[in-house]
Amino acid sequence: MALDTMPQMERPSLAGLLTGLVDEVKKLVQQELRLVRDEIRIELGKAQRGVVSMAIGIGCLAVGALLLILMLVHLVQFLTQWPLWVCYGLVGVVLLAAGAWLAMKGQRAVKDVHAMPIQTVQSIKEDARWIKEQVASTRT
Repeated sequence: MALDTMPQMERPSLAGLLTGLVDEVKKLVQQELRLVRDEIRIELGKAQRGVVSMAIGIGCLAVGALLLILMLVHLVQFLTQWPLWVCYGLVGVVLLAAGAWLAMKGQRAVKDVHAMPIQTVQSIKEDARWIKEQVASTRT
């Protein structure tokens, strides 16, 4: 039955419609805030994994340089009979390459982190459009 043909008592009042709309907007805002919180939590997890990867890479550089360089250098020198300085250079280059690869891997992971929750922003824009349409339709 259309609103025009309904008896006066059954028609929803403008105040009732606006109250209902306000309640729905409140629910929507609460849902959007939960979505923002969840999306930020996901992005922080990505950042944490990237930072951990970078830290492991840097740690590998330091530990590898301090603990294995002497053993490897002397092993290369023993096997090749090259001068000790050449052996130090060779082992140093290998360790630097491994550390650079791990650091770049961590940097790529950190770059993939979005500071702004993209999905939530899109959803909020759509909700704002919907609310404007609802307000405009209740005025007519």
